[in-house]
This record gives sequence, structure tokens and C-alpha cells, in this order.
Amino acid sequence: MLTKTIIVTNQTMNTNKSVVEFTFVSKPNSSSISKQWLKVTPEQGILVPTESVEITFTLQVTSEIAPLLNFNKETLQDILIFRLENGTDHYIEVNGEFQYTCIRNTLENLVRHPKPLRENMPLSLNTAVVLSIPKELWRLVDYLHKHSLDTPNLFKEPGDGEQIDELVEMLDTGADLSNFRGNVHSVARCLVYFLESLEHPVVPVSVFNKSTEAFHSLLNCQKFLLGISTTHYNVFHYIVAFLRDGVLEHSKQNQLSVDSLVEIFAPVLVRPDKQDGVVLEGCAQFLRNFLLVPQEDVIPKAGPLISK
Repeated sequence: MLTKTIIVTNQTMNTNKSVVEFTFVSKPNSSSISKQWLKVTPEQGILVPTESVEITFTLQVTSEIAPLLNFNKETLQDILIFRLENGTDHYIEVNGEFQYTCIRNTLENLVRHPKPLRENMPLSLNTAVVLSIPKELWRLVDYLHKHSLDTPNLFKEPGDGEQIDELVEMLDTGADLSNFRGNVHSVARCLVYFLESLEHPVVPVSVFNKSTEAFHSLLNCQKFLLGISTTHYNVFHYIVAFLRDGVLEHSKQNQLSVDSLVEIFAPVLVRPDKQDGVVLEGCAQFLRNFLLVPQEDVIPKAGPLISK
């Protein structure tokens, strides 16, 4: 959130004259005075001769706006109309620069960015060669695999908010995560935050248009996944491989079980439209199926980061 204040002064020296009313008015073909990422306070008021009024402009990129900015469907540019009573309109231009981020993004977009996302240099839509999984996901999992598998209550601790913000900045700019000096719980929570912030869940909602009873069969679940995109398919099995063959292999040290991992990851990997108990249990069982069986019965570990 960014705040900027301007001062408007009524320079009339004759105090016998009436005060001047001001207001921000909506633009043609719009019912709002500004775009939704911009808030103006106050929107109207009075200007007393020789006195001033502070007007505050607050720019806030919400979770609804961030995807539009990440995909270049919106810009931080706006022009506001400042109207004085019985006077002329004045135009106030507001400009901001959005820094591209892996948060509130899509898997399909991220795999087209082999370079740091902040540089905004995606591969062509026509290219046949993209990353098999987002590099941001690979970097977080790689760090956790090297530094945290024996950590008790991994993923259960909340982590530090400022450290998570720092990690996101490192992911966006391509900074080496080996230079991160925070705790591993923040890295673990950053992974969960990254997954739950995705514009579309790893397991698409379309998968859950089936009867939830079908999710008790691993074979059914495997068949359902065959209908999703290659990127989502790769990401799901990459995360499952990390949880099953990495985290759970160290369960005596980290004190994590299949059920505890399902409780943490099912809601972020799968986000069905319905949130009733039966559907949520179906989502949990869906992930549980893949964590309970040997690796060779599910899918091999994730391959190279680059895929065709």
C-alpha cells in the first residue's frame, strides 16, 4: 500500500467571499471517481479562504487486482477530475509502477518465465519449450529438501511475515536463496502461501465435478488427473513426490504424518467451489491416496525443469 498526500489551498484573500466547495466527480461512462486500486480521502469538502485541505491518495494492490497487473490486463494509471464549485475542472494524473510477482499468478504463466519474473521477459506463446514446473516452486522445494526435512512441526509453524515477504522478493528477483538468513518455518509457509495464492488451484475445480465417492480409489484419481494440463499435472506430482519421498521419509524427526500433511496441503492444492464437509473430505482423500502408496505405483519423481 502506498499513500501520497497533496495540499489544496484557497488563495482568496477576501474573507468576505463564500467558501468554495470541491468534489471529485466520476468520469464519463463510469460510476466511480477512480479505478478500484485507488482511494481518495476526502472525496468532497470545502475550501475556506486562505486555508488548505489535505487530500490523500492511497494505492493498494489487492488480491483481485494483482492478477490483472501480472497479466498486463491493468495498469497503475488513472486521471481524476477535481471540480470546484462554479469553477473549472482540474485533472490529477496518478501513476504507479507494478513489480511483477509470483504471488497471485498462474502456473501456465510462471512456466513461461525462465528468467526472474521481475524482468518480465516471458517466452513466446508459440514456443514448444517451457519450464516443466515454475522455477519459484523448484527453488522453495530445493531449499526445504536441503535444510528442513528433520525440522519438527515443519509447515505447522506460522513463520515470520516479514521473512516470507523477503522470500517472495528473492523469488521475484532471482536472488540466491542460500543467502536467506531467516528460519526454515518461514520458507515452509512461503511454499504454502505461494500455492494458495495461485489464481487457479493446482488441481482444477473441474476434477471435482465427479462424485466424491470416486476419490477413494487411487485409480480413479489417477484417471481424473489425465484430463488436466501438463503444467498442473507436473506440479501436482512434483509436490506429492516432495511430501511423500522427502518429508514423510523423515517423519520420526519432523513429527509429521500423512494426515497432518493432508490437512495442510489439501486445501491449497484443491479448492472446490463447494465447501461442505463431504466435498472437503473428498479433497483430503484425493491427496491422501497419492501420499499412501509407494512411489513406483504413482508417478516417478519430477524430471528436468525444462520440458517440451
